[in-house]
Amino acid sequence: MAALACTGCGMALLMPAASQHIVGSLPRAKAGVGSAVNDVTRELGGALGIAISGSVVATIFRGSDFEAAIPAAGAREIAGESVGQAFGVARTALEKGFIEQTQFDSLVAAAADAFSDGTQVAFAMLAVVAVVAGLVISRVIPDQLPSKDH
Repeated sequence: MAALACTGCGMALLMPAASQHIVGSLPRAKAGVGSAVNDVTRELGGALGIAISGSVVATIFRGSDFEAAIPAAGAREIAGESVGQAFGVARTALEKGFIEQTQFDSLVAAAADAFSDGTQVAFAMLAVVAVVAGLVISRVIPDQLPSKDH
């Protein structure tokens, strides 16, 4: 929750200023082009950030061995796909009597922990990227916009 709150606050502070710098640095006749570039960079950055952080979460989740307690190999494969699949496999195994309640509880807790571990690493990675990007941008973006006379 704290990571998401920091991300939201950071974006709320950065996006208007970045948009103003992009669009405001161009002559009025080219403002539409600047706006389009702004939109593309924002959407591309968001898509890449989601894809990379999602891959980190999935890699860490799949790298854990929580599903070793599941008796059937096919079910282990399914459980390793996502936390939702893991919960579903555990629920089905419990309902069909393949595992006991304590095994179910352990499996669900282990899957949740594996997902949480992946999410924590992804947020830490994104925080490092944000800090590095902020340091680079603070050196590159001028303090004032150029004159509109060009």
